[in-house]
Amino acid sequence: MASRGRRDKGSKSGGQALAEVNGVTITTEDFKKELENLPPYLKPMADTVEGKKEMLDTMVIRELISSRPARTVSTRAGGSGQGGRPEEAGGG
Repeated sequence: MASRGRRDKGSKSGGQALAEVNGVTITTEDFKKELENLPPYLKPMADTVEGKKEMLDTMVIRELISSRPARTVSTRAGGSGQGGRPEEAGGG
């Protein structure tokens, strides 16, 4: 299931592989598309090797975050009413 431009695991959008994250390959074509979508004031960043590395790092981090299973936060329903922390629940 692809969403917001993400590819299905293992598929490639073309170009040389730059990184693989949880079975998703980030290619040179993906990098070029990312560069095209940058606001004009950020485009000069990609003129340097360091800027390109930072851009690729950002793409990898984004993929890691988007491929991570959603976590739910649960609270103690019907707890002691004292904040739900175990050290506070003991009373005293």
